[in-house]
Amino acid sequence: MGEKEQPRIGVFVCHCGHNIAGTVDVERVAKEASKFPNVVFSTDEMFMCADSGQELIRTKIKEFGLNRVVVASCSPRMHEPTFRRVVEEGGLNRYLFEQVNLREHVSWCHMHEPEAATEKAIDLVRMAVARAARLESLPIKTVSVIPRTLIVGGGIAGLRAALDIADRGFEVVLVEKAPRLGGHVIKWTHMFPGDRTGEQVIGPMIERVMSHPRIKVYTDSKVVGFDGYIGNFEATIRSNDGKSEEKVEVGAVIVATGFKAFKPKGYYAYGESPNIVTLEELQEMPRRDDLLRPSDGKPVKRIAFIGCVGSREPGVKGHEHCSRY
Repeated sequence: MGEKEQPRIGVFVCHCGHNIAGTVDVERVAKEASKFPNVVFSTDEMFMCADSGQELIRTKIKEFGLNRVVVASCSPRMHEPTFRRVVEEGGLNRYLFEQVNLREHVSWCHMHEPEAATEKAIDLVRMAVARAARLESLPIKTVSVIPRTLIVGGGIAGLRAALDIADRGFEVVLVEKAPRLGGHVIKWTHMFPGDRTGEQVIGPMIERVMSHPRIKVYTDSKVVGFDGYIGNFEATIRSNDGKSEEKVEVGAVIVATGFKAFKPKGYYAYGESPNIVTLEELQEMPRRDDLLRPSDGKPVKRIAFIGCVGSREPGVKGHEHCSRY
């Protein structure tokens, strides 16, 4: 597109069946989008990713002379390649396309606030239109990729990923901030199925990782620097005591840093008695035939389990996103 050519933007808002339209007023979003600067066409469609939706984009590019396309739909992770291909088939450079995520970022996380969700959707589309107006055609390049993967986190996910990649012939650099590998799982005493300990489950994986010729392990270390571009990155790894630092070149990164268990402070006297514990804390107690109370070491006679703590207490902030239904 020439430098002096005015942006002519088309906006396509997807219902995604009931996934988006069940919360967001998509017709209103499309109507408001038609008023934004440089927008010459705006509409809503039941499924933009369907053949009919794709054909609609191609047709309107030609009919209205569109030189930018904005699609407000689901996650770009799912359909961005689809829509880039469609605009390319319509005669545009694939990078003259912008996508807005109205499903994960709006309707699914604001399903009980339809009016607020619609206003947020309008704002997101407004921002996407403003960005689209500044997009430029880009050439398609091919670059070499360093065949080595950095994995951050030495728990069960990081270990599994490291073995899968290394067994396929690629080098792996595994970084774990703790002094040993294993993450949460290695501390658990009862695993389903089979009632094995976490160490019995993850121990063989650790042994394989430590002895694998294509895996280099850094424990008690962190990634403190990261630079580069797609397929060619440089990571700086430093030991926690600060005595050693090393730079490694990698082409891909997997972040497997695990989770932090919810600590239900303020609920059901948690924190007031050592006998009130989370499931994770129960799993970390020493494995033995009889369970002993943390308070006095006497055998436990009865146990009460309270599920979904923090997700269902009205008016109390806590763990709202967990087990809402």
